[in-house]
Amino acid sequence: MFPSTHIQARQRCAPLQPPKRPDRSEGGFTFIEVMVALAITAGVVVSLVVSFNYHLGGAALSREDVIVAALGAQKLERIKLEGIVEREGDFGEGFEGFTWTLVEEDSELKGVKRLELKVGRKNGAPVSFVSYLKK
Repeated sequence: MFPSTHIQARQRCAPLQPPKRPDRSEGGFTFIEVMVALAITAGVVVSLVVSFNYHLGGAALSREDVIVAALGAQKLERIKLEGIVEREGDFGEGFEGFTWTLVEEDSELKGVKRLELKVGRKNGAPVSFVSYLKK
């Protein structure tokens, strides 16, 4: 009886087969595909951060240029209206780091003097404003 039950049991069990590989039609991504996608995403994010920082620095410089232009034009107009009181100074509270110097000289035209106002700033070269006044 032993050999016959052994044969019957063997017939009832399914033969062992290697595990099936997942079908591509089942969806999902392989590990390599996920890693490539992460590498591409990381590259794009790094590029965006570098670009953002570069343009943020440019915006800060542009802001300073606008401030220098406004302060210089305002000071030059005040000198034209009130006359020359001082030859150098700063722009007061709120504009620390911005200074001005006035150079007055005769121009090539008779009865006209040349005014050059140099506005210095924390970062960068000074900016010059030139105007002419009747003596």
